[in-house]
Amino acid sequence: MVDINRYLNFRYYEDLPKGVDYKLKFGKLSIVFILCLVVSSCSLQGIGASGEKGKSSPCMTYWQTDLPARVMLKEDITLRCCPVHDTKSYVEASYFLVTVITTVRTDNFENPDEIEGLWALVLLPTLDTAMDNVGWVPYRDLEVYTEENKHLLRYPVHLRDGTVDLDTGEEVKWDEVLVEYEDDYAIVMWEGGNIHKVSVDSIVYPDVHEINEIE
Repeated sequence: MVDINRYLNFRYYEDLPKGVDYKLKFGKLSIVFILCLVVSSCSLQGIGASGEKGKSSPCMTYWQTDLPARVMLKEDITLRCCPVHDTKSYVEASYFLVTVITTVRTDNFENPDEIEGLWALVLLPTLDTAMDNVGWVPYRDLEVYTEENKHLLRYPVHLRDGTVDLDTGEEVKWDEVLVEYEDDYAIVMWEGGNIHKVSVDSIVYPDVHEINEIE
């Protein structure tokens, strides 16, 4: 039997800030509401612009970057409830395409080209209930999706027409799936606990130009 948790690589923690709902519904008002929750959470922890507790300076400042609207997480990246390294974390994922909601700077304000101190608030796609899928990651933990790195992508990928399960022979059809590669085959899965063993050649990656042109 396949252990789906090993492939999802999601880690949930019990020490989430109480009373905060991390569900995301699309729309400008919802995004503003999420930002207000995050800023309030940071303020309650007494975190200043430098990331040190006890500071009275602003928690963060909006910072324009050249990131596309959708980028890829690097390996084993943890979403955090505030743009601070030692703050609470609640979910981890590798090589997912995420949507960048906003970017902020919390340090090195005098060095605009410095990556340290830059954070992005991202929306992480989920296979089932959309919970705990919005959080902060350091800017350095994101990379632009390219022809050179697309083979690392785990979600979302697509299946070729006519893909079949290697064990049962049944046709496997779904729009977007999560993939994990083994020695000579791939495990794909999607909502509802569907898991199938398919040929590696069945995997189709999203078009690089289309992903990078999304606004």
